[in-house]
Amino acid sequence: MDRSSGPIRAALGVSVGWVGISMIGDGVPALLLPHRLLSGGVTDATTLGITSLLGIALAAAVQPFAGRWSDRVGRLPVIGIGASIATAGLLTLVATPAVTIGAVVTLAGASVAQAGYQPMLPDRLPPRWRGRAGGLKSAFDVGGAMLAFVLLGALVGAGEPVLAGLALAAVLGIGFALSWLLAGRGSPPVDAVESRGGTGSSLLRVVAARFLFLLGIYAVGRFLLLFVADRFGLTPDAAAAEAGMALASLALVTVAASLPAGWLADRIGRRALMVGGGLVGGAGIALLPAADSMVALIGAGSLMAIGSAAFGSASWALLADLSPAPRAGGALGLANLGTAGAAAAAGGFGAIIDVSGFGAAFALAAACSVAGAIVALTLTERTTQPMLAASMEGAP
Repeated sequence: MDRSSGPIRAALGVSVGWVGISMIGDGVPALLLPHRLLSGGVTDATTLGITSLLGIALAAAVQPFAGRWSDRVGRLPVIGIGASIATAGLLTLVATPAVTIGAVVTLAGASVAQAGYQPMLPDRLPPRWRGRAGGLKSAFDVGGAMLAFVLLGALVGAGEPVLAGLALAAVLGIGFALSWLLAGRGSPPVDAVESRGGTGSSLLRVVAARFLFLLGIYAVGRFLLLFVADRFGLTPDAAAAEAGMALASLALVTVAASLPAGWLADRIGRRALMVGGGLVGGAGIALLPAADSMVALIGAGSLMAIGSAAFGSASWALLADLSPAPRAGGALGLANLGTAGAAAAAGGFGAIIDVSGFGAAFALAAACSVAGAIVALTLTERTTQPMLAASMEGAP
Protein backbone atom coordinates (compact mmCIF):
# COMPACT_ATOMS: atom_id res chain seq x y z
CA MET A 1 0.00 0.00 0.00
CA ASP A 2 1.36 3.44 -0.87
CA ARG A 3 0.80 6.70 0.96
CA SER A 4 -1.87 7.85 -1.49
CA SER A 5 -4.23 5.34 0.13
CA GLY A 6 -4.43 7.68 3.10
CA PRO A 7 -3.96 7.51 6.85
CA ILE A 8 -7.54 6.42 7.52
CA ARG A 9 -7.12 3.21 5.52
CA ALA A 10 -3.73 2.67 7.13
CA ALA A 11 -5.19 3.18 10.61
CA LEU A 12 -7.91 0.64 9.85
CA GLY A 13 -5.35 -1.81 8.51
CA VAL A 14 -3.10 -1.66 11.55
CA SER A 15 -6.06 -1.89 13.96
CA VAL A 16 -8.48 -4.51 12.60
CA GLY A 17 -6.29 -7.49 13.49
CA TRP A 18 -6.55 -6.61 17.17
CA VAL A 19 -10.10 -7.95 17.24
CA GLY A 20 -8.89 -11.56 17.08
CA ILE A 21 -5.90 -10.94 19.35
CA SER A 22 -8.15 -9.39 21.97
CA MET A 23 -10.78 -12.10 21.70
CA ILE A 24 -8.12 -14.63 22.64
CA GLY A 25 -6.27 -12.51 25.19
CA ASP A 26 -9.43 -11.54 27.05
CA GLY A 27 -11.89 -14.29 26.23
CA VAL A 28 -9.70 -17.30 26.92
CA PRO A 29 -8.53 -16.36 30.47
CA ALA A 30 -11.82 -14.73 31.49
CA LEU A 31 -14.37 -17.19 30.10
CA LEU A 32 -13.18 -20.18 28.10
CA LEU A 33 -10.38 -21.35 30.42
CA PRO A 34 -12.27 -20.96 33.73
CA HIS A 35 -15.31 -22.69 32.24
CA ARG A 36 -13.19 -25.63 31.06
CA LEU A 37 -11.56 -25.86 34.50
CA LEU A 38 -14.85 -25.60 36.38
CA SER A 39 -16.41 -28.21 34.08
CA GLY A 40 -13.50 -30.51 34.91
CA GLY A 41 -14.10 -30.14 38.63
CA VAL A 42 -11.38 -27.54 39.36
CA THR A 43 -12.99 -24.80 41.48
CA ASP A 44 -10.16 -22.91 43.21
CA ALA A 45 -8.97 -19.52 41.96
CA THR A 46 -5.31 -20.44 42.49
CA THR A 47 -5.35 -23.08 39.73
CA LEU A 48 -6.92 -20.63 37.28
CA GLY A 49 -4.35 -18.00 38.24
CA ILE A 50 -1.38 -20.33 37.81
CA THR A 51 -2.59 -21.63 34.44
CA SER A 52 -3.11 -18.09 33.16
CA LEU A 53 0.24 -17.02 34.56
CA LEU A 54 2.07 -19.81 32.72
CA GLY A 55 0.52 -18.97 29.39
CA ILE A 56 0.95 -15.24 29.65
CA ALA A 57 4.51 -15.51 31.03
CA LEU A 58 5.52 -17.61 28.03
CA ALA A 59 3.79 -15.11 25.76
CA ALA A 60 5.75 -12.27 27.35
CA ALA A 61 9.02 -14.15 26.96
CA VAL A 62 8.63 -14.92 23.25
CA GLN A 63 7.30 -11.56 22.12
CA PRO A 64 10.56 -9.53 22.06
CA PHE A 65 12.15 -12.22 19.89
CA ALA A 66 9.09 -12.39 17.64
CA GLY A 67 9.13 -8.60 17.36
CA ARG A 68 12.77 -8.52 16.29
CA TRP A 69 12.05 -11.33 13.86
CA SER A 70 9.27 -9.21 12.32
CA ASP A 71 11.81 -6.40 11.82
CA ARG A 72 13.80 -8.79 9.65
CA VAL A 73 11.22 -10.81 7.73
CA GLY A 74 8.21 -8.49 7.77
CA ARG A 75 5.09 -8.21 9.88
CA LEU A 76 2.69 -10.46 7.96
CA PRO A 77 4.72 -13.72 8.07
CA VAL A 78 5.06 -13.41 11.84
CA ILE A 79 1.35 -12.71 12.23
CA GLY A 80 0.46 -15.73 10.11
CA ILE A 81 2.70 -18.11 12.04
CA GLY A 82 1.44 -16.83 15.38
CA ALA A 83 -2.18 -17.22 14.30
CA SER A 84 -1.50 -20.82 13.24
CA ILE A 85 0.04 -21.66 16.62
CA ALA A 86 -2.89 -20.04 18.44
CA THR A 87 -5.37 -22.06 16.37
CA ALA A 88 -3.64 -25.32 17.28
CA GLY A 89 -3.75 -24.32 20.94
CA LEU A 90 -7.45 -23.48 20.76
CA LEU A 91 -8.30 -26.88 19.35
CA THR A 92 -6.30 -28.51 22.14
CA LEU A 93 -8.00 -26.36 24.79
CA VAL A 94 -11.57 -27.03 23.74
CA ALA A 95 -11.43 -30.57 22.34
CA THR A 96 -8.96 -32.49 24.54
CA PRO A 97 -8.33 -33.04 28.26
CA ALA A 98 -5.04 -31.10 27.98
CA VAL A 99 -6.67 -27.84 29.05
CA THR A 100 -3.56 -26.26 30.55
CA ILE A 101 -1.36 -27.07 27.55
CA GLY A 102 -4.00 -25.78 25.17
CA ALA A 103 -4.38 -22.50 27.05
CA VAL A 104 -0.62 -21.93 27.23
CA VAL A 105 -0.09 -22.63 23.51
CA THR A 106 -3.05 -20.43 22.55
CA LEU A 107 -1.81 -17.44 24.51
CA ALA A 108 1.77 -17.87 23.28
CA GLY A 109 0.67 -18.07 19.64
CA ALA A 110 -1.49 -14.98 19.99
CA SER A 111 1.52 -13.18 21.45
CA VAL A 112 3.64 -14.02 18.40
CA ALA A 113 0.91 -12.64 16.13
CA GLN A 114 0.66 -9.56 18.34
CA ALA A 115 4.40 -8.96 17.91
CA GLY A 116 3.72 -8.54 14.20
CA TYR A 117 0.72 -6.28 14.65
CA GLN A 118 2.25 -3.86 17.19
CA PRO A 119 4.90 -2.17 15.00
CA MET A 120 2.47 -1.64 12.14
CA LEU A 121 1.26 1.58 13.80
CA PRO A 122 4.61 3.40 13.80
CA ASP A 123 5.42 1.72 10.46
CA ARG A 124 2.40 3.13 8.68
CA LEU A 125 1.36 6.33 10.48
CA PRO A 126 3.12 9.65 11.19
CA PRO A 127 3.08 11.19 14.69
CA ARG A 128 0.15 13.54 14.11
CA TRP A 129 -2.13 10.55 13.46
CA ARG A 130 -0.94 8.22 16.19
CA GLY A 131 -3.29 9.38 18.91
CA ARG A 132 -6.29 8.78 16.69
CA ALA A 133 -4.82 5.51 15.46
CA GLY A 134 -4.18 4.54 19.08
CA GLY A 135 -7.82 5.28 19.86
CA LEU A 136 -8.95 3.24 16.88
CA LYS A 137 -6.67 0.39 17.93
CA SER A 138 -8.14 0.53 21.43
CA ALA A 139 -11.66 0.51 19.98
CA PHE A 140 -10.93 -2.61 17.91
CA ASP A 141 -9.04 -4.14 20.80
CA VAL A 142 -11.86 -3.67 23.28
CA GLY A 143 -14.42 -4.37 20.57
CA GLY A 144 -12.78 -7.75 20.21
CA ALA A 145 -13.11 -8.27 23.95
CA MET A 146 -16.78 -7.29 23.73
CA LEU A 147 -17.35 -9.72 20.89
CA ALA A 148 -15.55 -12.42 22.84
CA PHE A 149 -17.63 -11.85 25.96
CA VAL A 150 -20.92 -11.92 24.03
CA LEU A 151 -20.05 -14.78 21.68
CA LEU A 152 -18.10 -16.93 24.11
CA GLY A 153 -20.52 -16.18 26.91
CA ALA A 154 -23.37 -17.45 24.74
CA LEU A 155 -21.55 -20.49 23.35
CA VAL A 156 -19.94 -21.53 26.62
CA GLY A 157 -23.17 -20.92 28.49
CA ALA A 158 -24.89 -23.24 25.99
CA GLY A 159 -22.26 -25.94 26.57
CA GLU A 160 -20.53 -25.48 23.19
CA PRO A 161 -16.83 -24.85 23.98
CA VAL A 162 -15.68 -26.42 20.67
CA LEU A 163 -17.74 -23.95 18.66
CA ALA A 164 -16.33 -21.17 20.82
CA GLY A 165 -12.76 -22.22 19.96
CA LEU A 166 -13.54 -22.46 16.25
CA ALA A 167 -15.12 -19.00 16.31
CA LEU A 168 -11.97 -17.53 17.86
CA ALA A 169 -9.78 -19.15 15.19
CA ALA A 170 -12.05 -17.84 12.40
CA VAL A 171 -11.95 -14.24 13.65
CA LEU A 172 -8.17 -14.41 14.00
CA GLY A 173 -7.84 -15.51 10.37
CA ILE A 174 -10.25 -12.87 9.07
CA GLY A 175 -8.34 -10.14 10.90
CA PHE A 176 -5.07 -11.27 9.34
CA ALA A 177 -6.59 -11.14 5.84
CA LEU A 178 -8.04 -7.65 6.35
CA SER A 179 -4.76 -6.32 7.73
CA TRP A 180 -2.95 -7.59 4.65
CA LEU A 181 -5.53 -6.00 2.32
CA LEU A 182 -5.67 -2.62 4.06
CA ALA A 183 -2.13 -2.07 5.34
CA GLY A 184 -0.07 -4.45 3.22
CA ARG A 185 3.68 -4.79 3.30
CA GLY A 186 4.49 -1.14 2.62
CA SER A 187 7.55 0.64 3.98
CA PRO A 188 7.10 3.20 6.75
CA PRO A 189 6.06 6.65 5.49
CA VAL A 190 8.99 9.05 5.34
CA ASP A 191 7.76 11.25 8.18
CA ALA A 192 7.28 8.22 10.44
CA VAL A 193 11.01 7.38 10.39
CA GLU A 194 12.41 9.65 13.07
CA SER A 195 15.31 10.05 15.42
CA ARG A 196 14.32 9.42 18.98
CA GLY A 197 17.60 9.72 20.78
CA GLY A 198 17.44 9.85 24.54
CA THR A 199 13.99 8.28 24.86
CA GLY A 200 15.08 5.00 26.51
CA SER A 201 14.40 6.13 30.12
CA SER A 202 11.06 7.62 29.04
CA LEU A 203 10.06 4.36 27.35
CA LEU A 204 10.82 2.45 30.54
CA ARG A 205 8.59 4.78 32.56
CA VAL A 206 5.74 4.34 30.10
CA VAL A 207 6.16 0.57 30.36
CA ALA A 208 6.14 0.80 34.17
CA ALA A 209 3.01 2.97 34.15
CA ARG A 210 1.23 0.54 31.82
CA PHE A 211 2.27 -2.43 33.96
CA LEU A 212 0.80 -0.93 37.12
CA PHE A 213 -2.41 0.35 35.55
CA LEU A 214 -3.10 -2.81 33.58
CA LEU A 215 -2.28 -5.04 36.55
CA GLY A 216 -5.29 -3.59 38.33
CA ILE A 217 -7.54 -3.91 35.26
CA TYR A 218 -6.46 -7.46 34.43
CA ALA A 219 -6.83 -8.63 38.03
CA VAL A 220 -10.51 -7.70 37.90
CA GLY A 221 -11.15 -9.18 34.46
CA ARG A 222 -9.35 -12.43 35.25
CA PHE A 223 -11.52 -13.26 38.24
CA LEU A 224 -14.77 -11.49 37.43
CA LEU A 225 -16.52 -14.76 36.53
CA LEU A 226 -15.57 -16.24 39.90
CA PHE A 227 -16.62 -13.01 41.64
CA VAL A 228 -20.03 -13.07 39.95
CA ALA A 229 -20.51 -16.76 40.77
CA ASP A 230 -19.55 -16.20 44.42
CA ARG A 231 -21.45 -12.95 44.97
CA PHE A 232 -24.72 -14.03 43.34
CA GLY A 233 -24.60 -17.79 43.99
CA LEU A 234 -24.65 -18.86 40.32
CA THR A 235 -23.71 -22.11 38.58
CA PRO A 236 -20.65 -22.10 36.27
CA ASP A 237 -22.81 -21.84 33.12
CA ALA A 238 -25.00 -19.09 34.55
CA ALA A 239 -22.00 -17.19 35.88
CA ALA A 240 -20.31 -17.39 32.46
CA ALA A 241 -23.40 -15.92 30.80
CA GLU A 242 -23.81 -13.12 33.37
CA ALA A 243 -20.10 -12.25 33.45
CA GLY A 244 -19.98 -12.31 29.66
CA MET A 245 -22.82 -9.82 29.36
CA ALA A 246 -21.34 -7.58 32.06
CA LEU A 247 -17.95 -7.56 30.39
CA ALA A 248 -19.58 -6.89 27.02
CA SER A 249 -21.41 -3.87 28.46
CA LEU A 250 -18.19 -2.49 29.90
CA ALA A 251 -16.39 -3.15 26.65
CA LEU A 252 -19.03 -1.12 24.81
CA VAL A 253 -18.38 1.81 27.14
CA THR A 254 -14.66 1.50 26.47
CA VAL A 255 -15.15 1.41 22.69
CA ALA A 256 -17.34 4.50 22.81
CA ALA A 257 -14.73 6.38 24.86
CA SER A 258 -11.64 5.24 22.90
CA LEU A 259 -12.08 7.31 19.73
CA PRO A 260 -12.55 10.67 21.48
CA ALA A 261 -9.71 9.73 23.83
CA GLY A 262 -7.42 9.16 20.86
CA TRP A 263 -8.43 12.50 19.37
CA LEU A 264 -7.65 14.22 22.67
CA ALA A 265 -4.27 12.50 22.83
CA ASP A 266 -3.31 14.24 19.57
CA ARG A 267 -4.55 17.60 20.87
CA ILE A 268 -3.65 17.93 24.54
CA GLY A 269 -0.86 15.36 24.92
CA ARG A 270 -0.49 11.86 26.21
CA ARG A 271 0.31 12.47 29.89
CA ALA A 272 -2.92 14.18 30.90
CA LEU A 273 -5.06 11.33 29.60
CA MET A 274 -2.83 8.69 31.20
CA VAL A 275 -3.04 10.36 34.61
CA GLY A 276 -6.78 10.98 34.42
CA GLY A 277 -7.46 7.49 33.11
CA GLY A 278 -5.46 5.87 35.89
CA LEU A 279 -7.34 7.75 38.60
CA VAL A 280 -10.80 7.14 37.14
CA GLY A 281 -10.05 3.48 36.47
CA GLY A 282 -8.76 2.96 40.00
CA ALA A 283 -11.89 4.53 41.45
CA GLY A 284 -14.08 2.15 39.44
CA ILE A 285 -12.15 -0.90 40.66
CA ALA A 286 -12.39 0.26 44.28
CA LEU A 287 -16.20 0.43 44.04
CA LEU A 288 -16.68 -3.07 42.62
CA PRO A 289 -16.67 -5.00 45.95
CA ALA A 290 -19.63 -2.91 47.12
CA ALA A 291 -21.77 -3.91 44.13
CA ASP A 292 -24.83 -5.81 45.33
CA SER A 293 -26.43 -6.29 41.91
CA MET A 294 -25.37 -6.67 38.29
CA VAL A 295 -26.55 -3.11 37.61
CA ALA A 296 -24.33 -1.77 40.40
CA LEU A 297 -21.44 -3.88 39.14
CA ILE A 298 -21.77 -2.46 35.62
CA GLY A 299 -22.04 1.07 37.04
CA ALA A 300 -18.76 0.77 38.95
CA GLY A 301 -17.15 -1.04 36.04
CA SER A 302 -18.07 1.79 33.67
CA LEU A 303 -15.64 4.07 35.50
CA MET A 304 -13.00 1.41 35.03
CA ALA A 305 -13.90 1.23 31.32
CA ILE A 306 -13.63 4.98 30.76
CA GLY A 307 -10.29 5.06 32.55
CA SER A 308 -9.05 2.18 30.42
CA ALA A 309 -10.03 3.99 27.22
CA ALA A 310 -8.17 7.14 28.18
CA PHE A 311 -5.07 5.45 29.56
CA GLY A 312 -4.87 2.83 26.83
CA SER A 313 -5.28 5.17 23.86
CA ALA A 314 -2.78 7.71 25.14
CA SER A 315 -0.14 5.22 26.29
CA TRP A 316 -0.30 3.23 23.06
CA ALA A 317 0.25 6.40 21.01
CA LEU A 318 3.15 7.30 23.30
CA LEU A 319 4.79 3.91 22.86
CA ALA A 320 4.59 4.40 19.09
CA ASP A 321 6.09 7.88 19.47
CA LEU A 322 9.06 6.49 21.36
CA SER A 323 9.73 3.45 19.15
CA PRO A 324 12.03 3.80 16.11
CA ALA A 325 9.87 2.85 13.12
CA PRO A 326 12.36 0.68 11.20
CA ARG A 327 13.06 -1.35 14.37
CA ALA A 328 9.72 -0.88 16.09
CA GLY A 329 9.03 -4.61 16.29
CA GLY A 330 11.85 -5.30 18.70
CA ALA A 331 11.26 -2.13 20.71
CA LEU A 332 7.54 -2.71 21.12
CA GLY A 333 8.14 -6.38 21.86
CA LEU A 334 10.26 -5.33 24.81
CA ALA A 335 7.76 -2.65 25.78
CA ASN A 336 5.01 -5.24 25.80
CA LEU A 337 6.73 -6.95 28.71
CA GLY A 338 4.89 -4.39 30.80
CA THR A 339 1.54 -5.36 29.33
CA ALA A 340 2.11 -9.11 29.26
CA GLY A 341 3.83 -8.94 32.64
CA ALA A 342 0.75 -7.30 34.11
CA ALA A 343 -1.49 -9.95 32.60
CA ALA A 344 0.74 -12.69 34.01
CA ALA A 345 1.06 -11.10 37.44
CA ALA A 346 -2.71 -10.70 37.63
CA GLY A 347 -2.89 -14.47 38.01
CA GLY A 348 -1.27 -14.07 41.41
CA PHE A 349 -4.40 -12.34 42.68
CA GLY A 350 -6.04 -15.76 42.75
CA ALA A 351 -4.10 -16.66 45.88
CA ILE A 352 -5.11 -13.35 47.50
CA ILE A 353 -8.76 -14.11 46.75
CA ASP A 354 -8.52 -17.59 48.23
CA VAL A 355 -6.87 -16.28 51.42
CA SER A 356 -8.40 -12.83 51.97
CA GLY A 357 -11.41 -12.56 49.68
CA PHE A 358 -12.39 -10.43 46.72
CA GLY A 359 -12.53 -7.18 48.71
CA ALA A 360 -8.84 -7.25 49.60
CA ALA A 361 -7.82 -8.34 46.10
CA PHE A 362 -9.82 -5.59 44.37
CA ALA A 363 -8.55 -2.94 46.80
CA LEU A 364 -4.99 -3.88 45.86
CA ALA A 365 -5.95 -3.82 42.18
CA ALA A 366 -7.32 -0.28 42.56
CA ALA A 367 -4.10 0.84 44.25
CA CYS A 368 -2.08 -0.58 41.35
CA SER A 369 -4.04 1.39 38.76
CA VAL A 370 -3.68 4.62 40.72
CA ALA A 371 0.06 3.93 41.01
CA GLY A 372 0.17 3.78 37.19
CA ALA A 373 -1.29 7.29 37.08
CA ILE A 374 1.36 8.50 39.53
CA VAL A 375 4.17 7.10 37.35
CA ALA A 376 2.60 8.73 34.28
CA LEU A 377 2.64 12.04 36.14
CA THR A 378 6.45 11.93 36.15
CA LEU A 379 6.52 12.13 32.35
CA THR A 380 7.11 15.63 31.00
CA GLU A 381 5.07 17.19 28.22
CA ARG A 382 8.22 17.25 26.10
CA THR A 383 8.45 13.49 26.54
CA THR A 384 4.79 12.85 25.88
CA GLN A 385 4.50 15.09 22.84
CA PRO A 386 7.64 14.54 20.72
CA MET A 387 7.46 16.82 17.68
CA LEU A 388 3.71 17.21 18.28
CA ALA A 389 3.59 20.93 17.67
CA ALA A 390 5.50 20.64 14.42
CA SER A 391 3.59 17.59 13.24
CA MET A 392 0.23 19.26 13.91
CA GLU A 393 0.90 21.84 11.21
CA GLY A 394 -1.53 21.11 8.45
CA ALA A 395 -3.11 18.23 10.36
CA PRO A 396 -6.78 17.64 9.57
